[in-house]
Amino acid sequence: MAFFDIFKRNKEQRGLTDDYCQTALSGLNLVNFHSNNSMSLSAIYSAIELISNTLAEIPIEVKQRDEDSQTHVLKQHSIKFAINNSQLTRFMLIKCAVSDMLRHGNGFVYLNRAKDGIVTELVYVPATDVTIYYNKKTRKTYYQCLNIGKVEPKDILHFYLRSEDGINGISVFKYAARSIETANYVENTALDYYAKSGMTTGLLKAKTALIGKQASDAMKLV
Repeated sequence: MAFFDIFKRNKEQRGLTDDYCQTALSGLNLVNFHSNNSMSLSAIYSAIELISNTLAEIPIEVKQRDEDSQTHVLKQHSIKFAINNSQLTRFMLIKCAVSDMLRHGNGFVYLNRAKDGIVTELVYVPATDVTIYYNKKTRKTYYQCLNIGKVEPKDILHFYLRSEDGINGISVFKYAARSIETANYVENTALDYYAKSGMTTGLLKAKTALIGKQASDAMKLV
C-alpha cells in the first residue's frame, strides 16, 4: 500500500516527547546489531522521532475514484468515524505505524469490523506481534497477529517503504547498519573515556624498571 498517498500536510504541530508510543520505539531490527543499542544513539532516536511526528501531523483523507479515473475527497466516510473511535488518537496511531515501518520495515493497523463489514475501529498492532505468511503456489497472503489470530489482507493495513519480494518490508536502517554500528562504538568509547575522568588506560613507560609487586600495583592503577 502506498503509505504517503493517503496523507495531506496541514499546520498541526506536535512535540517530540509523546510517551504513549515508547513501546513502539524500543529498537531497530538490524542484522548483527542489537536493537536496544541502536536506540541509545541520539541521532537514530531523533531521526525516528522527527519522521514519525512529522508524518503523524498529516491528516487522513479518503478519496474515491470515479468512472473517468478522477479522484475526489469524500467528506463523510465510515473510516473517519473508525479513526475517532480508536483507542489511540489519529496522531499516535500514525506515529506508531511509521516508527515500526522505519525500524522493522513493516507497520500494521488492524481494521476492526462490525458484522455488516463496516470498519468501526483502527487498532495499532506492533510489528513484533505480526507474522506474515505467503504461499507462492496460490499467491495468497495472510497475517498472524498476537491476541487477534489469523487476519486476511482486507482486514489489515500493511505499510512498508522497501521490499525485495513485495510481501515483507525491509527496514531502511538495514542499509546503514555498518554506519550505525560504527557510531555505536564511537559513543561507547567516548562514554568509557569520560566515565574514567579522562584517565589513561594503559602503561607505556616508567622512569625506572618495575618488577614484581611494583609492576602489579602499577597495573592496578590503570
